[in-house]
Amino acid sequence: RARLAAEAEEITEGPAETNEVEFLKFAKDPRNLFNAKNEAALLNQASEEAQELPKMADPGLRYAKEGEDTDPHMIRLLQTTGLDKDGMRRLRIKNLVLHRVVNQTRMGKISSIYFLTIAGNQNGLLGIGEGKASEVEDARRQAMMAAIRNMQPVPRYEGRTIFGEVEGKVGAVELKLSTRPPGFGVRCQHLIFEMARAAGISDLAARVTRSRNKMNTVKATFQALMSQRLPEDIARARGKKLVDVRNVYYGGNV
Repeated sequence: RARLAAEAEEITEGPAETNEVEFLKFAKDPRNLFNAKNEAALLNQASEEAQELPKMADPGLRYAKEGEDTDPHMIRLLQTTGLDKDGMRRLRIKNLVLHRVVNQTRMGKISSIYFLTIAGNQNGLLGIGEGKASEVEDARRQAMMAAIRNMQPVPRYEGRTIFGEVEGKVGAVELKLSTRPPGFGVRCQHLIFEMARAAGISDLAARVTRSRNKMNTVKATFQALMSQRLPEDIARARGKKLVDVRNVYYGGNV
């Protein structure tokens, strides 16, 4: 051990001319580093004589600023919907249906999580979205983004109820939505109640006949809300002129 330590010390404290010769060999061919007697001194000399290269900005690399969202899916969603972050936070998002599904394949059973989510701004916009993935968080996020992306304007009479009576049917689910006077409230089952609340409807009555499957109930309610016939469209189809009797004859006091 003493002999090896003495040889290592002798190599470390070798003459500068030998180190310079070895450095020139190293600069010519870096593979000569493995044959050098004094590797530590050679590396130190190489690092001292090497020039500092300027840092170049990579055009394909984008650095996020402080407080900026780096999720590309969320950025794309903001660009598609035209909403800002504050508007996205004010949306009312609710998971109405959650269950586990199993797909039988030749490799065995593959289980997934299914989400049915609604989104609305409580002021006339409503959308539904579905998501399915092997992880709960992935399925929930997929359904939420689909619901926000699918938001559509819901016609509202006086900003509180629907126009007349509408019906919706999906699968074996049949339902009827009815308009109601001010102060009536939303009297229906919880799924339709959440959808009316997200859309900004405060007076509504609903009746679900036949099947009460949750997934089809949500889809049938959305279908019924989107299929309302506006008075302007009915008057145009009949070739008539629409007049608001309350404003013309009663001065808007009724």
